[in-house]
Amino acid sequence: MANLQLTHAPILNSSAQLLILPVNTAGTLLDPILTRAKTLFPDNYQRYYRACRDGSLSAGSCLLHKRTREQAGLGISSNGNQPSYIANLVISDHPYHPTRTRWLTDALIDLHHQLIPLVRYHGIRRAALLARSPTYR
Repeated sequence: MANLQLTHAPILNSSAQLLILPVNTAGTLLDPILTRAKTLFPDNYQRYYRACRDGSLSAGSCLLHKRTREQAGLGISSNGNQPSYIANLVISDHPYHPTRTRWLTDALIDLHHQLIPLVRYHGIRRAALLARSPTYR
């Protein structure tokens, strides 16, 4: 049985094995935490940005990035706990456009399909999801 725990701890310093970030199809990250994630995990950002530019990302999808051992080891984060996987939930088509419920639902379904093998065969047990209240902008 799964346990969910709500916390307000800094997401980029968590001990999560999977980091889930909400992104858009434009390749532009305006949120301060996403901008920090861009510098902390340049391998993920490069793959995400390339997918945005070549048009392979669509709103309502999830781009799962497996980090290599060298990239997921000790890095520039303060505690050395870096995720093995980063899921980019594409929930908008532009950073200034609101998220549509349909896109969010589709992205979560896509993540769910990709997450089952990670939990079952790769031992992923801790995930962190970046979420904001609707009033934040």
